[in-house]
Amino acid sequence: MGLLVFCSVVIADYPMFHYTAERTGNVNESGPLTNLTKWISHIGGLIESSPVISNGRIFISNWWVNWSYNGSLYCINESSGTIIWKNSIGGAGGASTPAVYDDMVFVGALDGNLYCINASTGDTIWSKKIENNPGWYGVASSPLIYKNNIFITSFSDGTLYAFDFDGNEMWNFSTGNSVHPYVSPSAFDNVVFFVGNYSENCVFAINISTGGEVWNFSVDDKITTTPAIEDNRLIMATERELYVLNASNGNKLWSVQFPSKMSSPAVDDDRIYIGSSDGNFYSYDLKNGSILWSFSANGQILSSPVVTKNHVVYFGTNVGNGTIYALNSSDGSPLWSYSTTNYIMSSPAVTNGTLIIGVDDGNVYAFGVGNYTPKRPPQHEHYNLSEIVVHIRIEGKNETICSTNITLTNKSINITANSGNNYSINGLSILSALDKASKTCIFDYRINDTWYAYYGLFLQSISNDSDWWHYWINYNLPMVSIDKYILNNSDYILLGYSETWMPSPLRISLDKNSVLIDEEFTVHVEAINNTAWNPVKDAIVYVGNLSFKTDADGNIKISISSPGIYEVYAEKNNYIRSERKELIVTSAPESSPSPSRTYIYVDISYQCRGDIFSGSVPYYYGVTAFDVLDEASKIGGFSYEYRDYSIGRYIYSISGYEASGSYGWMYWVNYPSEPLPSIAPDRYRLMKNDYVVWFWGTFGSLPPRPCNEISTTTSSTSTTTTTTTTISTSTTTTSTVLTTSTTSSTTISTSTIASITTSLLQTTTLEG
Repeated sequence: MGLLVFCSVVIADYPMFHYTAERTGNVNESGPLTNLTKWISHIGGLIESSPVISNGRIFISNWWVNWSYNGSLYCINESSGTIIWKNSIGGAGGASTPAVYDDMVFVGALDGNLYCINASTGDTIWSKKIENNPGWYGVASSPLIYKNNIFITSFSDGTLYAFDFDGNEMWNFSTGNSVHPYVSPSAFDNVVFFVGNYSENCVFAINISTGGEVWNFSVDDKITTTPAIEDNRLIMATERELYVLNASNGNKLWSVQFPSKMSSPAVDDDRIYIGSSDGNFYSYDLKNGSILWSFSANGQILSSPVVTKNHVVYFGTNVGNGTIYALNSSDGSPLWSYSTTNYIMSSPAVTNGTLIIGVDDGNVYAFGVGNYTPKRPPQHEHYNLSEIVVHIRIEGKNETICSTNITLTNKSINITANSGNNYSINGLSILSALDKASKTCIFDYRINDTWYAYYGLFLQSISNDSDWWHYWINYNLPMVSIDKYILNNSDYILLGYSETWMPSPLRISLDKNSVLIDEEFTVHVEAINNTAWNPVKDAIVYVGNLSFKTDADGNIKISISSPGIYEVYAEKNNYIRSERKELIVTSAPESSPSPSRTYIYVDISYQCRGDIFSGSVPYYYGVTAFDVLDEASKIGGFSYEYRDYSIGRYIYSISGYEASGSYGWMYWVNYPSEPLPSIAPDRYRLMKNDYVVWFWGTFGSLPPRPCNEISTTTSSTSTTTTTTTTISTSTTTTSTVLTTSTTSSTTISTSTIASITTSLLQTTTLEG
């Protein structure tokens, strides 16, 4: 029956959200059986629209490009992933999944309009305003093409609109109250089904010819999914229940408890497939509601599944490392998965053996047989930890409230919101980190649950600063609430207060961290914009009680006339205050070594910690991270290469392991308690009791585990290389060249430094 209705339009490969007018997500084609990436096309921003495909072209929208009101509708070549054209659809893009008929593309936009675009040229043919209160979503509903008309809903007033292909409004049916912004209409047997809200949440059946009501069915909770119709049954979910109704008269056939947020059901062979907000993916018997199987994914599922002829069901997860899953539709067994670096709300589309899906990393992914093979850098084994260490920094309106490392476990905690309601929260969430930090740094906070049913919990206040809180993870801005974001080991959390819509965090770097009186040093201030760091002009740099202003390149040259230890940080209106760094100003170089000589402990690693060199080198005033590497090479008998640039010395190779692509040698001082340095190693002066970690990696990489904690492999692409350098103190009075053993059992006599080294060796790290 579904195919007969679908044939009333010109057939495209995948013409609209969930494939057919019945929105079943049941594709009469086979999907890919491996996670081979055919191509990846970058369009930027957040991609919460789903792809549609017609005549070798993919149509998909994005929004929030560079975290501002930017976005477009894109046309992409199905075979190569190249962009053919884009149309800004009002300047802001949107999250509506397009629909294609003949040479016309219909799509909703953030500005509240429905657009008709020429599929070949990308030109706008016409637009109609249907959402008078676009708010955050605009028209996120996906157009339905059925019986030579277009049907679409507005969320603020729960109205269903019917247009012809020329943009003439045929009729509308308004229920007057708001509905879930992403739900879309479906159709079957000359009836359109849509979600409305008179004074209670309902699904309505509307005659397509007259626009008159056929029936409605009311529920207690907000309806969160687009209705699907299969075998004269209507399937939909609310926030707490899954329903199956008789599509002819609206009578309830059955319902079961089910935690839904947005994933709309797919249907195939009397089976329902649907993702939940609890991180599980379910298959139900269409006839009686019994659970056939379930699969535990890595987080909540907002993506709507698609099921294919070769019995595979595909979907994505809405977590920081959003993952695309392919399961056997018969029993839920996993066939393959593919992890990305951001959230997935987009739903997959399948055509010609290829699966297409958007991700909030700004990429459109194509899986199937093709010429593109992603180059994966060498990585360490991934560890699923029940205990992690993260750093949290909280920048209030007028002061830094907290900056500390904390340990989290996966044990749930209880949180009481401002309403008095209690919530069980994942122990690895940002909210759990905030709660633990409040006990360490001693501050109060309050949580708002007004929008919990739709978005989760929000931070209302910390100390006396209310309402204008923002947060970043590793300087990335997640689009999920603080109770839903699950942290990884060594994540860097920044909570910042700013009374502006989209502030940027500041970051500072010093070309020297130890200087003499009146010795000049440079502070550089930059701010992140989407993923790029840009210099900040007129930022105020504080060095103790002194203040300075940066130039157009974000730099300021400073000299200090009094010795001491100074705190350095930067501020600017409408930005988040930077981290604080320490500057040591001394009156003269240190004299000859005292009887208690200071050393630096060096650990240089390739596959596991200490397998190239492990030993100590002397400390002296002015020693840099480069100097200790050079001294270690003389003691250990290994080679290294470097190249000089205007910004400093770059280490090209150690022990024959050379930089390649985006991967190379890096160093980290006092890992993991301090952030990664941002200056060249020959310009970073070390202090007593520092330790330095050299490691092979790229942005976000961490050192490998000790050898006894991981399996050593000789494959050149299987693991990440690391070098560790630690400053320690010895009680020996020798002032000549160090002659201690270079093995990992080198003794460090001072108890404080031994404690630091032990802590380093026991630190559990994840792959970069």
